[in-house]
Parts: sequence; C-alpha cells; structure tokens
Amino acid sequence: METLRSTSAAAGHGAAVVSALPFSAVAGVTLLVMVASSLVFYTLTRQRVPTGVPGPPPYPVVGNVFHIDAHNLPKSFNSLHSTYGRVVKLHLGPRVMVSVADSELAEAIFTASRGGWSNSDLFRFVFGPFFPRSAIVVEGADWRRIRRVLHSAVAGGGGGGQWPSGKEGVLPPTRAAVERGLARLAVEETVTMPSSGEGAAVAPSSVGTKAGIPVDVMTWFQEIMFESLGGYAFGVDWKLYPEVADDRVEAAAHTQRPIYDAMRTITGALPRRVSRPWSALWSLPTEENRRVWAAQATIRDELASIIACRRKDRARAQLPGAPPLQPVPLLDALLNAAGDANGEGDSLLPEDARLSEADVLDNAATVAFAGTDTTAATLAFLFYHLATHPKVQADLVAEIEAATAHDTPANANEGSNTGSTLPTGGSVSDGGVPSPPRKQLSAVELDALPLLSAVVSESSRLLPTSFAIPRTPRKTFTYGDMVIPTGTLVIINVLRMGQDEELWPAPAPGITPQDFCVDRWLGGDATSRKRTAYAHLPFGAGDRSCLGRPVALSQVKAIVVQVLAAGWELLPVEGRELKLAIRMALVPEGGAWVTFRRRQR
Repeated sequence: METLRSTSAAAGHGAAVVSALPFSAVAGVTLLVMVASSLVFYTLTRQRVPTGVPGPPPYPVVGNVFHIDAHNLPKSFNSLHSTYGRVVKLHLGPRVMVSVADSELAEAIFTASRGGWSNSDLFRFVFGPFFPRSAIVVEGADWRRIRRVLHSAVAGGGGGGQWPSGKEGVLPPTRAAVERGLARLAVEETVTMPSSGEGAAVAPSSVGTKAGIPVDVMTWFQEIMFESLGGYAFGVDWKLYPEVADDRVEAAAHTQRPIYDAMRTITGALPRRVSRPWSALWSLPTEENRRVWAAQATIRDELASIIACRRKDRARAQLPGAPPLQPVPLLDALLNAAGDANGEGDSLLPEDARLSEADVLDNAATVAFAGTDTTAATLAFLFYHLATHPKVQADLVAEIEAATAHDTPANANEGSNTGSTLPTGGSVSDGGVPSPPRKQLSAVELDALPLLSAVVSESSRLLPTSFAIPRTPRKTFTYGDMVIPTGTLVIINVLRMGQDEELWPAPAPGITPQDFCVDRWLGGDATSRKRTAYAHLPFGAGDRSCLGRPVALSQVKAIVVQVLAAGWELLPVEGRELKLAIRMALVPEGGAWVTFRRRQR
C-alpha cells in the first residue's frame, strides 16, 4: 500500500514536471520523436540502391520527388534522360526507380531467363483490389495457366479447330460497330437547324456540312471499341445507343450504357490510386469509393450474367439434334479451362489444372478493359496525325482505294456491303451517285498494305499508349557495370526511346525524331539497322507482352480502311491542339478533335 502511494506520488510529480515545461519544449520533444520515428521507418523500408546507374542526387527522406512534375511526366523524364543519359536512377522516398530508355538494355531485360522479372507491384496495387485473379495481377503457375488459355483464344484453332484467329474473328463485330458510328455521323450531318432565317444542314456543334463535323475521336473510338468487344469477346451485341428514335427512354433500357459508364468510372479512378498509393484510403466509404464499388458490382453482375447464359447455350448445344453453336473463342476458352463439359472431355481436367470461377470472371473483365481504352487512344492519335498530314492521308486513301476496288465492273455489286467501307447509303460523289461497294479486306490483306502499316507504326512510335512498361527483378540483375537489386521498380520508357535521335536518325534532311514521317518505315531510313526490335515497343515484349497485339492491330487497320474508304476526309479542328495526359496509358487530354468532312471527288 505504501509502495502504491509512492508510485502515485512519483507519477503525479512527473506530470507536474511535464506540465511545468514550456510549450515550445514539449513541441520540440514531440517533433524530435516524430522525426526519429520517421527515420527509423525510412531506414527499415529503404531498398538497396542500384549501382552504376546515374541520376540526380536525392534529398533526405523525400528523395527526388521534386525532380518530377506530376502534371507533365514526359517533360520531366525527357529532361532527366537528357541530363543523365539513357538510364536514370530516381529515389521516391524509400523506394528506388530506374527509368530505362536504352533499347539494348530493354532487350536484355525482356529476354532474361524465364521468370527472372515480374510484372511489378504497380499492377497488383492498382488492379488487384478490383480483379485479383487477373492475368496482369497473378504470378507464377497461376499466371502461366491463365495466359495459355487466353493465348489459345487469340491464336485461333481451338474448339476442335473451328475458331478463327483473333485477328480475323474480330473484324466482323468491329466493322459493324464502325458502321453504327459512321451512321451516327451521317445523322448529325443531315440535322437541319434554322440559320439566318433559312434552313441549313449543320452538325449539333453548329458547324455546317461544308466545314465538316468536329468529332472527339477519343470518345468516338471508346464507344466503337466497346461495342465491338461485346460481339468478339462475349458473343453479345453490345450497343450504346437506342435504335428506336421515337422512344429513346424505353429503348435506352436495352443498351449496355450502364456497364460502359461503370468501366469509365473505374478507369477514371485508377490514376488517383497510382498518385496516392495508400490502400487504406481506398477502403474508406468516401463518395468516390462508393461510386467505384458500385461500378465494380455492375461490371461483375453483367459479366456473371453473360457467363451464365453462355453456359446454358453450351449445355443446350449438347442435346441430340441441337444446331451447332457459334463459337465465342474468348469465353469458350475460359469455360473450357474451367472444366465445363463441352463434348471434348474438358470436364475431365484435373482440379489443379482448372480455372476457378474467379479466374473466369476476373479475366473476362480484364479483356473488357484492355480491349477498349488503349486501342481507342491508338486510333485517336493516328487519326489526329492523318488530319494534320494531308499528303500522307491522300496517299493512304489512294492505297486503300486500289486495294479495295473490285477486279471488274461485272462483280462490283456481287455480295453484300459488309460495312467494311461505307456508312449508311454508301459514300456519295459530287453528283450524288453512290459509289459501288468495295472489297472487304482480310487481316492478311490489311497487313499487306505498306503505307497503312507505316502510318500505324509511326503514330505509335511518336505517341505509344503503353508509354512505360514496369518490371521488377526477382533476383539481382547485372548488366555491364550496372547492378539492379531485387525489388527495384524498373520502367522501360517506351515514349522516350521513340524520340531518341540515335535510334531514329533523320530519313531526310531537317526531319527530327519528333516529326511524323512514314518514310522511316518504308525503306527510306538508311541507318535503320542501328535500331533493334526493342526500340519500338507499343505492345511490350518478352513473356508478358500484350496478348491482344494481333487483334488490336487488325482492328486499327480495318477501322482506318473503313472510314477513309467511306469517303470521309480528316481535318484538324482549329483551336483544338492535341494535349497529352498520362493516366494508366498515354491518352489525349480533353479529347482528340478531328473534323470529318465528305471528301470531294
């Protein structure tokens, strides 16, 4: 009891001493403790630093965060690479990042022994909370199993050999979606509004038909890619606009606008998760988080319904006398790998070789996201380049018209107009006479057009949507005098490599790497042998390269052919310069505006 009283007295005396201290002393001690704790935390979490890699000297604790302008990342990294060379080391607090703009080092990284590099924690942090079983999130055996399944869907030949390759199979739904998009332009073109007391055909933007229709092609292509995705990936006719003009409210209920808007909500939130990498923030019931959670639920519910319907269709197709089921390669490949019975023994797959229900759903969602924004941005940049380079556009039109012309007038009207060239009613010449239907090109024929391929390559060199590819070494990586420790975030700076003067020398006097010049890809670049295949990486490289590469290229080329052969001329919109933004991909800030005008013949 006496001891207790003594202890209480001592505690009271200590409290009295503390209370007697001036406020400045208490604040100073508190600040000292906080700084000491921060330093201890920084020391414990600090990564090993790469050696042999130059970079700006870091500030204490914060590192090089003040060397980077978050609002203009391309400019910041261009400045750093110009100062320190093709490989630059940056300290971001306790983390270390290495930016690589060296094609030979990029090749060494991508061709390192299998399993030597991972996809980096960035994808797991950003996409993991939404779709934790996605192929871009998982690692090891799970990743290899899922990737094999997705590759079988894209490569073709599955389902007993009845699947077309992805690059061919994607063309019909893509052309149908473009046809609807062009038809919407044709409707806007013929809207009649009063002007100066007289009727005038103008677009809703009040720009007349002679001037053309200004279009944000980024938004336009996002819608087209979404609509085409439904047919190709899921066997569902996704439409964003009602077809019944006199009952839009009722008809709107039959569109896929809710899932499209949900995808836009999530993609809009992803950049903020990168810039504020504290997972606790994304667990709070804020207004934005609630919107994101609701969007995630909408996407999951819609895809779960599609998967369930496909399972029912597959089961009915097994009944005696049932007609054959039209294959949907992506969905069928996922369901086959999940062990669904389809008459080919897939239900006998061992448990450890099957995909789970979460695998099927999350990778269906991954394809939905991967198949829209990046390809839409690629097309938006390409159309902007064509609009601002009329000579290239005219030459491309000539190449397309020659390739799509029928051999003889006798067969000019054979077959159907599949939507490969014309908007509703076909293109119209000056005399109001519809042009004859044109030949529909296969993916192989599209690849055989040299100028078209050059335009696609040059546009993606200048403005690659996959502007940076993150990788992380699983073990210490050595390259010459350079040593990159395990866990270091390495960014393959595709955007910077595309503007390197040594990799992209001038094909003609006065041409710089910042100039759009298709001659680089047409044999005019005599020093092109200096480059490696790793100087141009719009789809990445190595064992984690983009599986959708052949599908995306096929779509891009087919859409360019379809729009230009339909008689549309692309022009820049005055006062609408292209601005760039870095989200999860390189995209146009505020849209990419191009004027569509009927080409005069």
